[in-house]
Amino acid sequence: MSDELIKKPSLNPLYEWAVWGHLSNKKELELILLKGHLMIESTLEACLSKKMESRFNELSFFKKIIIFEEMSFENKTKHNFIIKCLNQLNVIRNELAHDALFEMDESNIMNWSKEIHKELTGKKFTKYTTRTKFIHAFSFLAINILEMDSLKYRMISQINDTIKPTQPPVTLQLNGGAPLLSS
Repeated sequence: MSDELIKKPSLNPLYEWAVWGHLSNKKELELILLKGHLMIESTLEACLSKKMESRFNELSFFKKIIIFEEMSFENKTKHNFIIKCLNQLNVIRNELAHDALFEMDESNIMNWSKEIHKELTGKKFTKYTTRTKFIHAFSFLAINILEMDSLKYRMISQINDTIKPTQPPVTLQLNGGAPLLSS
């Protein structure tokens, strides 16, 4: 998804539709989960990149959530709910990706979807079935992340501390002599 599309708030509904449209032809819930996770990650990257210059595509989904969490918005209840949804999505997606015995029916993903429909608003593009309601949960989450972007915000901590990996200092010495190189 183009960052230019996301930078124009008037086009946010188009992005919501694009998320839904990208997932609407998928039939298997596992594939919808994996692709939906990627679409939400793209939405999160776009939201964060509007605020600061950084290469968010190099960060894990979890680190992007942490950065989003460190932002403060006027609507704290909605912000906290979105963070909760992002974390739940990430846990369930990781279970699918790393657990050979993962079963969609035994996961909480449908409860996750129901909660999104209960708490967030979005455009309904088709008649609801279990599958299409699940797909709409991703498009609702996407548009609400982008709408959070249009509210007043401030950073709670320095973003560079979160993004840059910390490396221990390196010192090279000659056989007990003075340091040659230190970083």
